[in-house]
Amino acid sequence: MTIEVLAEQDESFESLVTKLQARDSEISEADVQTSLRILDQSFFKKGTDKHYGPPIINIKHQGKQIQLSEHFKKNMQNKAFRAHLDDLMQLAHYKHINHYHNSNSLQLYQKYSRKDFVRIMNWQNDESATVYGYKQKYQTLPVFITYHKKEDISETTAYEDEFLNQDELKWFTRSNRSLKSPEVQNVIHHQELETPMYMFVKKEDADGKNFYYLGTACYMEGTAEDAQMPDGKNVVTMHLAMDTPVRDDVYRYLVEK
Repeated sequence: MTIEVLAEQDESFESLVTKLQARDSEISEADVQTSLRILDQSFFKKGTDKHYGPPIINIKHQGKQIQLSEHFKKNMQNKAFRAHLDDLMQLAHYKHINHYHNSNSLQLYQKYSRKDFVRIMNWQNDESATVYGYKQKYQTLPVFITYHKKEDISETTAYEDEFLNQDELKWFTRSNRSLKSPEVQNVIHHQELETPMYMFVKKEDADGKNFYYLGTACYMEGTAEDAQMPDGKNVVTMHLAMDTPVRDDVYRYLVEK
């Protein structure tokens, strides 16, 4: 949508926000800032242009002038390129309406990758590669679980996360952690810290990079315990209460081998 607006004329940040919100009232300034960081590639690590080409937009005068790059404008003059671009934008609109219910927030039981999460939640940069199981940052706490681990998985990562029922999950922190670890204390007190816990689960590695979003969860007071991994390293286990019970068909798919 940002590209569509900028294809008509250059904009300031304020005017761009106004025009985008006129098309979709759910769009926030943070959403627009994230889209601009993606299009000028500042959201990603250095070297992204080697894979995807130069940035699509240029931002000048501290956001007072935002324009499509000359390279991108030139490509848009190519009929085949423009046809492919129009197809992509139409597909994006279709998915937004039909798969994500015309909403910019996470949708229950839709599939997302770590990269999707940090983008949707407007993290400053793409830190998806550092979300090893979970990461507490920017007032968010995403948790990513592969339910059925490979048999030859390393003992240091053989976490036995397990649904006790559709409302409750037994969850393991990273290894080399104890109840005294600041990281663990932050998880235990995530509600007091006003940091929602977002739960993502996939059945197995064969499912690829995408995880089912199962909604938010909360730490169940008094359930955190020090434990040990198969290799003897310390770990903490705790029970999490799902704010929304996992839907029957999704639950059965995830837990059954």
